[in-house]
Amino acid sequence: MKVTEKQWAAFFNEINPGFFDPDHDKRMQKDKPSSEMFLNLREFDENCYEKKFSENVTFGYLNKDHDELLAVVKKVMPIWVPFFDGRTNVYCGFVDGKIVSFCMVEDLGEHILVGERVNIGSPGCAGTLPEYRNRGIGLVMLRNATKILRDAKYDYSYIHHTYETEWLKKLGYEVVLCWDERGILWS
Repeated sequence: MKVTEKQWAAFFNEINPGFFDPDHDKRMQKDKPSSEMFLNLREFDENCYEKKFSENVTFGYLNKDHDELLAVVKKVMPIWVPFFDGRTNVYCGFVDGKIVSFCMVEDLGEHILVGERVNIGSPGCAGTLPEYRNRGIGLVMLRNATKILRDAKYDYSYIHHTYETEWLKKLGYEVVLCWDERGILWS
């Protein structure tokens, strides 16, 4: 499916209504454009990124103390804490049983893209504790979350408001739209 920039912009505005209103808090870095990324899950290669870990590194859904998760989120990105309200599935990377990386696994619903009805999921608000970065834990966690979305029969995976485009491209995600505090940046 070939989606134009204007169609991506319409999708962005549908899924993020009022995002560019003056009083909306975009929580963005000044002078640095943010990106929206998409991945056609029918084309997702779960072997696109491989990393071997010792047995003390594991991955899975959070099914324990929510307070531990909130403490980790607060260390990584304090403004995200309200989003982790216990109503969304959270997938994590663990070291020795402790949370070191996390992301929401969200159902963004059914949408129309280029006349096609599609189901869209999202691994949102992904983060890794600073002391565990650059080890591959966060990327494997996101790869696994993307596989979960594919296996749950979502058509597309959508990542909103990211600066980590080169990192996410390793999993096959593509930048479909960029924006800054002024609005959508057209190519």
